[in-house]
Amino acid sequence: MASHQGKKSVNSSKLGKSQDRSSSMRSNGAPKQKEQTPQARLTIGIFTVFPGYGMVPPGGQLVITVESSGDQIGRHEEVLNIDVIDRDPKDNPTGIPYWMIIECCAPNIVVDDIPSIFEEHFICQNINLHQCLQTVETSGIYIEDEKKFLFHNVYVGDQAEARFKIINVGKVNADVVVSVKPISSKIAARIVDIFEVEPTRLNVASYGHKFVVVRFTPPTMQTYQCLFEAIVEATPGLPKSKSLAFDIVGDGNLPRINILRPLLRNKIGHPLLIYSRLLLGQTEKLPIVLKNDGTLPAQVSINLSDDHGVFSLKQCIGTVCLYPKDHYIKEKDPNKVRESCMLTINLNSGEEATFEVAFQPTMIQRLEGTLFVTVFNNQYEDTIINLVGEGYQDDITLDNIHGLLRNGGGENITTYLEDQEIEAPHLNHIQFGDCYIGKPYQVTFMMTNRSVIDVVRFQWLTDSNELKFSPQFGHLHAGCAKDITVTLKSDLPVTYNSKVVKCTVSKITFPVPADQVPDWDNRLSIVKWIDAKKGARPAKKKVVETDPEPAHSILEDGTRELILKISAMVNYNDFECLCESINFKDTLLYQTRIYSIVVTNKGPVALDYTWKVVMNGGGRGDHTETISSVPDADALIEEMNGQASNRSIGIHSLNKAIQTSSRSSTSTESSFPHLSVGTNKPPFIVEPYTGMIAAMDAQEFQVKFAPKDVGDFEAMLICSIPNLKAALQGPKIPVTGRSLLPYCHFEMEDSNYISSNRRNPELSGPLGTHPGATLDLNTRVIEFQAVGLNTVNKRSFYIMNPTNKDYSFQWTYETAPDVRREPAFSLLTEKGYITAGRKTEVTFDFVPQQLGITESFWNFKVPQFNISVPFLLCGNTAEPAVSLDRPNINYKYVLLGHKAHETAYMINNEATPFSFLFRENTVHSKGYSCLLTIEPMQGVVPCHSRTPIDFSCTPSIEGDVSFNVICDVKTKVVPLTLNVKMHVYRMNITVKCEASDGTVTELSQQNINEIFFGEIHKGPVFVCALTGYTVIPSIHLSFTTYDFGPCFIYNAGMTICKKALIITNKQDQQVSLECLFPKKSYLDVNFQTCTLAPKKNVEAVIAFYPREAIKYQEEITFVINGLIYQSVKILGQGTEMKVEVVNPKNKVVYFQALKVGQTARKVVPIVNRSLAPVNFILVMTPHQQLLQNTEVLSLSPNGKITLKAHSDPCNVVVTFSPISRIPEFAEEIMMECTGVSKALFVIRGCCQGTEIVLDQDYISFGAVVFRSKTTRLVMMKNAGDIGTSFRWEIKKFKPHFSIAPVEGYLSPGMEVSLEVVFHPTAVNTDIRVQSLNCFIEGAKSLQMSLTGSCISATSMKEVVSFSCQVRTKQSHAIQLTNRTNQIWNILPIIEGEYWTGPKNITVQPHQQNQPYEITFRPLMMTIDGKKHQGSVFFPLPDGGGLFYILQGVAEPPKAVAVINREVPCKTSHTVTFSVSNWLHNLQRFRAVTDLIKPERIESTTTLKGLDYIDVPGSSKREYRLTFFSYKEVNIAVKVTFRNETTLEYLFYILNIKSTPPGIISTIELITPVRQSTTGTVEVENPLAVPTVFITECKVADISLPTQLIVPPQAKGILTFEYQPLRVGESTSRLTLNNNDLGIFQYDLLLKAMPAGHERPLYFRTTFGSSQVLSAKFINFSRQKVEYHCKIESSEFLVDKGTSVPPASPGGTEVSVEVTYEPLQLGKSTAILHIVSTLGGKYSMPLYGLCLPAKPQGPFSIRAGSTTSIPFKNIFPQVMTYSFQTDNPVFVCKPLETFRPKKSQALVIGFEATASTPKSPVIGKLVVSSLQNEGTVTAISWIYYLKGVTPDK
Repeated sequence: MASHQGKKSVNSSKLGKSQDRSSSMRSNGAPKQKEQTPQARLTIGIFTVFPGYGMVPPGGQLVITVESSGDQIGRHEEVLNIDVIDRDPKDNPTGIPYWMIIECCAPNIVVDDIPSIFEEHFICQNINLHQCLQTVETSGIYIEDEKKFLFHNVYVGDQAEARFKIINVGKVNADVVVSVKPISSKIAARIVDIFEVEPTRLNVASYGHKFVVVRFTPPTMQTYQCLFEAIVEATPGLPKSKSLAFDIVGDGNLPRINILRPLLRNKIGHPLLIYSRLLLGQTEKLPIVLKNDGTLPAQVSINLSDDHGVFSLKQCIGTVCLYPKDHYIKEKDPNKVRESCMLTINLNSGEEATFEVAFQPTMIQRLEGTLFVTVFNNQYEDTIINLVGEGYQDDITLDNIHGLLRNGGGENITTYLEDQEIEAPHLNHIQFGDCYIGKPYQVTFMMTNRSVIDVVRFQWLTDSNELKFSPQFGHLHAGCAKDITVTLKSDLPVTYNSKVVKCTVSKITFPVPADQVPDWDNRLSIVKWIDAKKGARPAKKKVVETDPEPAHSILEDGTRELILKISAMVNYNDFECLCESINFKDTLLYQTRIYSIVVTNKGPVALDYTWKVVMNGGGRGDHTETISSVPDADALIEEMNGQASNRSIGIHSLNKAIQTSSRSSTSTESSFPHLSVGTNKPPFIVEPYTGMIAAMDAQEFQVKFAPKDVGDFEAMLICSIPNLKAALQGPKIPVTGRSLLPYCHFEMEDSNYISSNRRNPELSGPLGTHPGATLDLNTRVIEFQAVGLNTVNKRSFYIMNPTNKDYSFQWTYETAPDVRREPAFSLLTEKGYITAGRKTEVTFDFVPQQLGITESFWNFKVPQFNISVPFLLCGNTAEPAVSLDRPNINYKYVLLGHKAHETAYMINNEATPFSFLFRENTVHSKGYSCLLTIEPMQGVVPCHSRTPIDFSCTPSIEGDVSFNVICDVKTKVVPLTLNVKMHVYRMNITVKCEASDGTVTELSQQNINEIFFGEIHKGPVFVCALTGYTVIPSIHLSFTTYDFGPCFIYNAGMTICKKALIITNKQDQQVSLECLFPKKSYLDVNFQTCTLAPKKNVEAVIAFYPREAIKYQEEITFVINGLIYQSVKILGQGTEMKVEVVNPKNKVVYFQALKVGQTARKVVPIVNRSLAPVNFILVMTPHQQLLQNTEVLSLSPNGKITLKAHSDPCNVVVTFSPISRIPEFAEEIMMECTGVSKALFVIRGCCQGTEIVLDQDYISFGAVVFRSKTTRLVMMKNAGDIGTSFRWEIKKFKPHFSIAPVEGYLSPGMEVSLEVVFHPTAVNTDIRVQSLNCFIEGAKSLQMSLTGSCISATSMKEVVSFSCQVRTKQSHAIQLTNRTNQIWNILPIIEGEYWTGPKNITVQPHQQNQPYEITFRPLMMTIDGKKHQGSVFFPLPDGGGLFYILQGVAEPPKAVAVINREVPCKTSHTVTFSVSNWLHNLQRFRAVTDLIKPERIESTTTLKGLDYIDVPGSSKREYRLTFFSYKEVNIAVKVTFRNETTLEYLFYILNIKSTPPGIISTIELITPVRQSTTGTVEVENPLAVPTVFITECKVADISLPTQLIVPPQAKGILTFEYQPLRVGESTSRLTLNNNDLGIFQYDLLLKAMPAGHERPLYFRTTFGSSQVLSAKFINFSRQKVEYHCKIESSEFLVDKGTSVPPASPGGTEVSVEVTYEPLQLGKSTAILHIVSTLGGKYSMPLYGLCLPAKPQGPFSIRAGSTTSIPFKNIFPQVMTYSFQTDNPVFVCKPLETFRPKKSQALVIGFEATASTPKSPVIGKLVVSSLQNEGTVTAISWIYYLKGVTPDK
């Protein structure tokens, strides 16, 4: 409250209302007021003053208290008059004024300034952008669409903080209460100790701010939510202010690692690496693959425990280790093994790492090892990988055994093994796999004798005729190996399942040394030729005998058996195909129909197949051909089953059938049914055409009909399947199809934008069609993807005309115009022409003006065939993913005057670079007290990269300093923001000196402080001598950096750019110098190695001669004394010499053909576009001798020319002045510069002569009647060799003669006809003109003479008379007779302003009485018997003429028209009168209204119009007369328009009848439901007193005042509001009733359009978990309403209904809780429908994102007790789950069955033993779902367990 005592009297008019309330003992000097009883407490407005009266003792004082309630917001001002007895009555007679002023304000805080509240955090529009910023270094992000703050990447047990700014912009302090609450009552989540806020209460000063801190400490790995609220404490009597509220969501996380390889597990879940059984010394490597599938970076260490040293660990290529160790560290203690890690790596989220573990056995036994995988900061993820292998030793081994299985590679399925199943596999198993009957299969392996001395004999023993070994028996020498081939062939079905085949191996000895015995087996043979028969010529026969086995002996106890296992399946193929035939519907060319067939392999072996297409006769396929159905890639056409690419406009509408097809764009049939536009390739295709079907499996084939020709097609699809039984054949399927020719084909990809319902139904349709309208099914869609605004995005495609007729096309724009912004789409070619069989390219440009979806409708038309195809262009514009890596920089505490520095990064995650610019006005703190330096202020961030930005500040004031820096990124809508803050402090230092007597003296900073120590006796003395010597060669370079700047690219003969570097030795010793720079093609240093004497110098000449137009940078290094290196940096740039003409048109300078003696000049500007200046001269060497004369052809300037780089042009003047005829020439103008010549431009020109002659130079015309004319023709010819111009001296022809053309141009040999006309202007018997000159360009002038005479015309005897009303017309005909032999073309001459006639008349030879009609139209009335006079003269072609006299009478006018009107009462009606101006100049008419009947008009009837109207000459204007009547009346008036100057006038008769009133107007109101729109009605009160209109409307959705008061003789406006709650159209009646003026009725046409979707909800949770969010909407129903909720998705759950009380006037917010419980990984979408018959329908999109299940916990369990872990079966069927712990101290049930959608507690116990350590015991519980019906794969969840043993 403020008060003020007045010094002067206050005028009562100035006090106004306040003075009326003033109270005092003496006011305004009125005696009555003096007699009033004084009040003890005086109340004035909201002020209370006490005491109201009193006594002030001499020299004393009196305290007067003023109180104010302050319960009314606003400014209040009152005046208190104080009366003092016995004071001067002239001074303020009404009392001493004292002002009392107060302004009542309600405290409030800012709740909608999101950038300021979250200035220290990133702000994202939606959750998708948050996912793009996962790489940003920040702990929190605010999502605007969801009003949610996210804590992410917070470690379990760690504490994350977020500061929020509470801002008070009011005039009073605000007491704010801050709290965090559970977000839902259904969630029993404990947020105590998880979310904390500090402080919980704070007082925010006026125009100040404070920060509140929210701390998030997740105890386990799960999602936590709470509601943050900042509420201003309410003040009694004041309205409640808005509160700041938003959700806070946080995830507890730990780093996690998933072991992708190996897939084998033991029974407790440990990964297993099982190696093959290996010979000692052999090596096998197996991979280990780790993946970080968490959200946090993970540091992993791996260590190997191996007692025998047979395992080794090594990282693979691409895996980078932090601390690799090349040697093995043996540790017996497992805990120490984990600590002494061999390899350590860092894995970011989503990254993988691969290691190789090698096994090389050194002993014969089972060997085991252990890999310890340790994850830092998460001991629950520590994993043990068991390594199992076996080493063996044998003399005879079977090696390189491989099978023939065609299904190589197993599935990525984790397999669990029991302990007895964990063993090293033996490599003695051959798997033939599936085999055909009667087909041989071979496998070759190697038998090796690893003995050093023993020779063995082997023999394969088999009881099966299907198996053959080659060799079957033989010898194997020591240290040798032999290939053994096993052949499997069976004519009957047979199955081998690990069939055992034995091989007997015996040690043998030979009679002779083994090295003298050759190798032998039963494959060795001898070929002999023996006699087949006896005789003179005996026949020979070939005999093959087995080579005899060498003699040998088998050693005792030297025989043993080898085991080989064989597996095979030999059987016939069998199949089933239910398709018998395929009939394709009619298909357009370039389109594809698809039919699916299924072939099932019913046999036990794999089935091979190959499809072929055999064409039959018919249509275009009149050839029979067997074609492999493998087309080349260019011949294939993309499928049209929802994602087809090529669509055509064609013959018939193609309906959906069994086969998949595209839609045709028109139903017009082509008239060219047999035109071939394709190739001879078959139109039928089978995919896949060849392959294999596994046993008891099925394969789906797609048969495609893709015609390239027009016609009917028939073919047979034959599937070739081998290994069938004798009576079976492969499928044979007949297929038919007919192709139709399209008129137009678009070569473009099709889009499912409409078919997949991706289009927002709220968008408008073509030509502004209302939202929700169904689009044409044939609409083609072209989609654009853009990043950022105002970027140009192009899409091009071809339109093909496959017909044999040319046609034109055009595009029509059909989008409703939007004046607020430029069209985003444009078409370069809107019209075109396509020839038959050709195609044309069409390009659309998309320049986005806004983010999100932009649509544009176009129509493609071919008028010739009446074809129309709608097109929809859809552009999706995204915000560029460019951001800073942090939202704020906090320097914290900075010393005053010291520089604070920090580096941030600008991150670009897009594929294109983006430029940025920091706003200069944001780098200053408040009041421009401090400056923030940013380097760079602008720049470009490369694609998929980051750019460092340095921020530094040297503060100059103490206290808190803050900057809100704004950075604009090109094409980005929302600029980047960075909050920079610091607390600046000053260091106050005090130095004090304490004397021996205890006296303390403070030292001064300004003066010299003297400290007296007194006398010191016998003190020690220390003497220190410091010496040193160093010599640094003192060499001075004249420069260390030299920039040659732009230099021209070097060519032979050019001058080289050189610079001398002077090197000076400034010391007293000589130095050696050496240049290390090698000569390069563009830079050379002329310097020889030398020894430089003291104080001497030497030059190093640097030559720069660039070879390319690029920038060069080199360093020339000099070595001084062989030790010290000194470099000189050389810069330069190569540039091309670009001296050229400015305008390319001046490349050739044309001189027009000149005449002898003429001079022509041409100015040719030339410019130096090089980066360097250039000096040159212009050179011209003419080839013709006549041009070598400099007076004929010359250049200027002719000396040296210097042009600077990119300077202004230099004008070269070329002068051509021929002195004789010169043939056409062309000469080059060259520039010469430093030995280089270059042509600049070419000069072309010539000089020619002329000769012009006339066929006659004297003409006599004879006698001509005055005002007649006659004509003669003269020929002019150009007899010269060049064209020339001529011009007659026309002034001498006048006034009696004329000639045409007066001037012109004659080409060589050209003739021109000159028309000479004699038209005398006065009667004269002798008219003569001599020596008329004709000027010839370049030649001598010609002359001509003309003579003639002029006689008077004789008038006709009769007079032509006229009579009519003024401004009407009357016509008479004059008869003309031609008695000559020539045609008369007569131009009559009419005198008299009111007569007109045809401008010409033609009279044929010997024609009599040819009528000529002349019209009389008077514009002014004739008075006093006077007549209008005129005449007409007909000049004849022979020089004669006819003359007639004209007379006319003009009478007064009649009414222009009689106008009758019927007008309803209360309806304004305007009658228009057309007022014509018959004159050529402007006329002003006075409008006079004369009442015919009745005699007087009442006041309720008005007839208004302007008093005057101005009408321009010879035109019309509309005069408006407005009629309005509240009652029924009949009137008749005469409306006259009179020219008050000339008294001419015109008039109308108007009859008006007013009828009973009806509907005044129809008001249409259109709005979406729940959105309001307003309508207005204007009514007029013509009465002299105010009047009241009573309003009425019976629609509940219409809100309007009950009455409308209109002042006298004024207009009132009634405004009403329409806010519908349900979709539909309705009509209503709005009535305004007045006792004096009657009823005013208006029809209301009400249209409630469907509302768009509400703000969507975004869910994000892990598999097996759920998330609850509140769906909020505004209820506008004014009565209690029941809403029903429904979601057609099993993953989203909501209560079926909710009851809502009546809404407040502005609507009430209602919340409905939605639970997201996903059933599968990935994205899910649904629509929440909230419906009520009264409140309307709400639709809210729901977007769910299900992430893989992450571990939960840890869950603590005390020793000897149990804990319960809630677990829910999320599936809709009964499921059985297995429960397994990796530590035996944790016990639980192994299996348990859960009902659908039911929760149950898992009981886990911790059974500690005596050996259990006192430290916490770590373990994991794995819950896995068993594969039941309805589930695809097993799913598992992990729970971290922590066993705690309390101290006793």
